Amino acid sequence: MSYNNLYGTPYNPIPQVEMPPQREEVKRVNGRNGADMYRMAPNSTAILLDENNPMIWFLQTDSAGYKTITAYDISKHIDEQEKKENDFEERMKQFDERLSVIEEALK
Repeated sequence: MSYNNLYGTPYNPIPQVEMPPQREEVKRVNGRNGADMYRMAPNSTAILLDENNPMIWFLQTDSAGYKTITAYDISKHIDEQEKKENDFEERMKQFDERLSVIEEALK
């Protein structure tokens, strides 16, 4: 049985060459006009970061290539522990303010 050298043989497999990772970047646009101008093939989707506002644009095209654009607001994620700490600090601040009002009223 003869094997083509491109495929190797069970006794002499061709070594797998690991490709280096390719450079990637987030796709960015300037506002709704930039999202409108972003070219896409039919039956495609894309997520674009807005350069001017804290939002992303979700784009999708149908089979005819007509584009639908949906805007989503984005904000930094806050862990539950941070939320609890911030809530506690806010409650203590409100308590101090109320206590100051009571102390002023008693003077």
